[in-house]
Amino acid sequence: MAKRKTFYGVGVLIGLSLALTALLSLTAPAPNISMAQSPTLTPTISETLVGLNQLVVDETCLVPCWLGWSIGEDTLKETQQKSRRNLGKPLWSVQDGNYTLLGLNFEDQNPLWLKAWVDEADNKIVAGSLYVEFPQESYVDWSFYSLSNVLTSYGEPDEVTFGTPFPHDGGLLNIRYYSKNLYLSYYITDPTINDEQPGLRICNDVAYIALLRVWVQSEPIEETPVITSEFWYSLYERDPLEYDLGDVTDLSVRTFTDLLSNEPACISLLPAAAWPE
Repeated sequence: MAKRKTFYGVGVLIGLSLALTALLSLTAPAPNISMAQSPTLTPTISETLVGLNQLVVDETCLVPCWLGWSIGEDTLKETQQKSRRNLGKPLWSVQDGNYTLLGLNFEDQNPLWLKAWVDEADNKIVAGSLYVEFPQESYVDWSFYSLSNVLTSYGEPDEVTFGTPFPHDGGLLNIRYYSKNLYLSYYITDPTINDEQPGLRICNDVAYIALLRVWVQSEPIEETPVITSEFWYSLYERDPLEYDLGDVTDLSVRTFTDLLSNEPACISLLPAAAWPE
């Protein structure tokens, strides 16, 4: 397990450019692995993305309701029926360990992957995952997943952590609601960071998000080839390389929540050189 954990710091992920690929390589899965393991579906934008947008902006659907699914309750058949009804088409289906993995991939614009894990023994959807690059440029309105809206909708997180920021770019923010089985990871960009002002700013607008990943579950899930290769465990399992909010700011989680619940707002982290060793 310890050896596998080191991949948290060397994982490779694609971006829309080689620069983003290099900058995000410490934080997330390798999408080319995902594509090798999952059939690629090219949906019609006019129907499927409109349907997905309606699910995302529905603020009444809070976990365990997620994107129209009832995590921990819906059967495989119900999950596919809801997908046909809400998205206009069924999800692709492959086996992933003891789970049937359902999914939907968009590659025409910014990469967007939606997946659901159905436990074959219980015939229940037990986890879901979402991966979106540059959500502010997407056909879908992802403002529900802005920091301000997440903190307003779900309240104070159980844990807020950071990965070491990249100089002159941005850094990784993890928000975990262990009590709600909801886990979010943001790669936040900061165009103002420089040698004179080296402390990364975390702003709560969706425009600052270069990468969004979300994981929801109804129960602890067994690690599978896809979960391992795509580093989903890095959302619901804390990595030793992460820094607590109090390590890099003078804020408590409560103050962090209060400040960033209202737009527009930003907080500043200590320069990376001042972070604990």
